[in-house]
Amino acid sequence: MKETIILSNINDKELLRSLAINDVNIFYCRVFNSSSLAKEALIRSGICVCKEEISSLKQICITYNLLTSVDYFKELSFLDSKNIVEAINNARKLCRGNELAKLNDVLSDGE
Repeated sequence: MKETIILSNINDKELLRSLAINDVNIFYCRVFNSSSLAKEALIRSGICVCKEEISSLKQICITYNLLTSVDYFKELSFLDSKNIVEAINNARKLCRGNELAKLNDVLSDGE
């Protein structure tokens, strides 16, 4: 049987329910967001995904706690931390290959 994969950031149960109500066959139909699709692709390729994924909110909280421990960032707001995390994620998306080495090369020039 052929499996149908839908890439969407909305609630998967609601999407499948809406499709079923509108007479769309949802048998062998799966809904993924971008990170779960990447995880599924790794698993199907035989690569074990053993580490826990950090949610975006947890990533912002960790960044906020790390930055407020530095004197320079004492007045940092949670929104500032969110913007910093988004900037880092955007920089990571632009890197091809070894992102850690490239980010270290670029960011090592600053203070």
